[in-house]
Amino acid sequence: MRRKNIKKEYESGVQSKNRLLEAGCRVFAEQGYYNTKVADICKLAGLNITAVNYHFGSKEGLYKAVWESFAFGNDANAYSYYSDKNRTAKERLANMVCRLIEMNFEKGQVWLFSRMHLMEVLQPTGLLGKYLEKIMKKPITALQDIIREFIPDIDKDDLTSCTFVIYTICRGIYCNTPETLKAEYSIKLTKDYIEHLKGYFTDVCLASIEIYRQRYSSKTV
Repeated sequence: MRRKNIKKEYESGVQSKNRLLEAGCRVFAEQGYYNTKVADICKLAGLNITAVNYHFGSKEGLYKAVWESFAFGNDANAYSYYSDKNRTAKERLANMVCRLIEMNFEKGQVWLFSRMHLMEVLQPTGLLGKYLEKIMKKPITALQDIIREFIPDIDKDDLTSCTFVIYTICRGIYCNTPETLKAEYSIKLTKDYIEHLKGYFTDVCLASIEIYRQRYSSKTV
């Protein structure tokens, strides 16, 4: 009987932690770290206000746990696609851009985490140095491999700046939601229009790489 009770308590604790992680991701995404109240997270999770401290030690502990939970395992299949050398560099770049757009507009857990990421960019907490480095390593490495296929002799400084330019373009996606697009630009976000955005952003990223490529072509003339 005691063993059954322990198992039940463990499962209950796991469920409570998962509810806090999901609620934390939503509230942090909507309000940012500084404006988030532990009480709001616990209310959304349907738990006592002491639950965050019990399971994570503090709001800071929960914030880091949310990043670890939703970032490190996110989109593993997509990252493997980005680095699939059986696909052309253009195909892999297009997939990366398309996935960013889908993540922003599908409004699932990945979308929420993307919004939380944006909040961290806009209102840095200083809590995530090693976490951000680990999270961004895979996509940045994949993107730089793609750029090198277009420009094999690109030097380190240009590779870094080209990567920064493309990520800046793609991060602009995170600044908009279906609601803001409709309110500010009178855009109705249909499936056809999302496909249009995918093609447009991919073309802009390709054009950016082409500018760098032309610089290197002119050096050899």
